[in-house]
Amino acid sequence: MTDGALFERFGDVFRPSPFTTGPWRADAMHGGPPSALIGSQVLTAVGEDEYVARLNVEIERPVPLHDLRVDVVRRDVSRRVAHVDAVLVDAESGDRLSSARALVLRRAPLPEPAWSAVEVAASPDDAAHVQMASWASGDVPTTYHQHAVEHRPVSPTTWGEGPMSCWVRLRVPLIDGEATPPLSRILAAADFGSGISSIFDVASGVGLINADLSVALRRDPVGEWVRVDAETNLEPDGSALCAAVLFDERGRLGASTQALLGLTI
Repeated sequence: MTDGALFERFGDVFRPSPFTTGPWRADAMHGGPPSALIGSQVLTAVGEDEYVARLNVEIERPVPLHDLRVDVVRRDVSRRVAHVDAVLVDAESGDRLSSARALVLRRAPLPEPAWSAVEVAASPDDAAHVQMASWASGDVPTTYHQHAVEHRPVSPTTWGEGPMSCWVRLRVPLIDGEATPPLSRILAAADFGSGISSIFDVASGVGLINADLSVALRRDPVGEWVRVDAETNLEPDGSALCAAVLFDERGRLGASTQALLGLTI
């Protein structure tokens, strides 16, 4: 079940498909698709000699499966630094759903440093010997995490029992008929950090849902696959944070964090 895309474009309006549906409720999206959509529209305000160094997405309310619009405004802070603000809006009601700010930096060549990290190439094929994670079986409803994404755990870790490393790949385009930007692939995958490193078993009836997604990158991502090495930690008062290191097939790429809220499933 891989035909279709996450969204279909009608001018400046984006219509979601069932592939965007999240695990928490049937009338709301997973956090990955709207974050990836925001990222794609942020890029419309980024120059060829610039890159997105950080993107913070604030998930202000559940995103319904309605037509959406992304309003983007750029503000140049200095000659080499800019902020791009984006607001995800329900095109039907006009309600504000999510907001984001991207830190955009202009590249400039520098001499070779005295020290640099050794790039270690990685591949999702290294995880091929591990059984792929799959929640899809039978005639279950179409959802983002089950049908629109492929997961390959790096090591045989049990879901719901702590830190996990997993390769993630979109199986469908972000927008029908358009190439998916690498930044959107990163955002679509990074939102899985808290899910793959869950510290509550499904049978517990407790879940942790992220209220934001912050991604920092050292360079432009390459390839379709993103590896997420994630760990979730919970404090006795119920506050929780997921932190992850992100990789692509070239090597270490950046990091992400998610502030988490506990809820009863």
